[in-house]
Amino acid sequence: MVCANCESEIEQGVPCPKCGAVAAVIEQPSAFQAAAGMGGGGQTFSTAAVETPRRVFCTNCGATIEPGQPCTNCAVRQAAAATQQAVTTAISDVVGLRALGYIIDVIPMIIIGVVIGWIPIIGAIIFGVILLCYWLLRDFAGHSLGKIVLGLEVVKKDGSPSDTKARILRNVTIAIGPAFLILPVIGYVLGPVLSLICIVTEMIMLLVTKERIGDRLAGTTVVKKLR
Repeated sequence: MVCANCESEIEQGVPCPKCGAVAAVIEQPSAFQAAAGMGGGGQTFSTAAVETPRRVFCTNCGATIEPGQPCTNCAVRQAAAATQQAVTTAISDVVGLRALGYIIDVIPMIIIGVVIGWIPIIGAIIFGVILLCYWLLRDFAGHSLGKIVLGLEVVKKDGSPSDTKARILRNVTIAIGPAFLILPVIGYVLGPVLSLICIVTEMIMLLVTKERIGDRLAGTTVVKKLR
């Protein structure tokens, strides 16, 4: 069998490997049939090529493309890869700034602790509630106090804007310790210990993997804010 589009030899029912035509094929006549003007099976053979849509396949991903046009599938994937690479670079560039931003975020809580920490029992409970809310909601608007000062913002790992749920979820690990301060007596011991463990663990993860455990839970990261 030969392809009616480009006349390359093909197998019956198989797309032409050269041009991709599948709808129209013609049978190659024998010399006797050609001389007699007859096709296979005694039918009249016509040498007129049958018009078929020509299909071209991308040699990179195999997608069907228009002849002479670039592959849109590869272009999309290349754009996505470039965006991801840009985000990865941005993440690596702000690790030190993130640590500094956390220190800035701690300052208001130190001041509040000094003001109400001297109140017996109830002072610690109130301070625990304030700390819990502060750490959970510190990125509620997409950035905390420290991030505003340093020009950082919370985004999804693909670089798109983060949602409110993700911004809260990413700080659950930091809020665990302060939550125990709400418990009278036992919370005064467990709260500071758990806070120290969580903060040290998060800082190690940030320095080693460029992201906190909270970021992994929420699918977020921190990058320089676009101006």
